[in-house]
Amino acid sequence: MRRVDPSEGELHVVQQLRYSPKTYGGFYLAKPKAGSVGTVDLDDLVAKHVADHVTDFPPHEVELPDITTGE
Repeated sequence: MRRVDPSEGELHVVQQLRYSPKTYGGFYLAKPKAGSVGTVDLDDLVAKHVADHVTDFPPHEVELPDITTGE
């Protein structure tokens, strides 16, 4: 997992999903508003639920415009 680490009980906030059909044709990735990047500590129960969810619904790759990297 790229931004969630249930084994460490952490969520790393580095991007946000935004929507602009006119500019980006739909959803795109941007920096969080007001520079609110950082790490959020997850409660043990929340971390377990996240890990279980990822096991039940594995991530798959999607392509989105990413204005944080210029891609």
